[in-house]
Amino acid sequence: MVTLYPQLSLFRDAEKTNPQVLYNELVQYTSELKFLLEQRDAQLAASPANKVYAVLDINTIPRPNPGDIAFSTSAQTMYVYRTPAGWTALH
Repeated sequence: MVTLYPQLSLFRDAEKTNPQVLYNELVQYTSELKFLLEQRDAQLAASPANKVYAVLDINTIPRPNPGDIAFSTSAQTMYVYRTPAGWTALH
């Protein structure tokens, strides 16, 4: 998926540009960027697991995503990562 992010206008002579125009441009840019990033976050949160870990300890996994699966070799247990609960053992 190709995501096109918003572009800021090029103000060649910023000293002669009305500060309100610059402010409005920045507000519009940040609002659009925030919207696009929130859409991407929601898309990632809704996607199925894309990683299966085999680790000694599940607490060593940096920044897991919801749906990720891990097998802890020390506990001999499978876990699934859920939000907001975190790692949950599969019985």
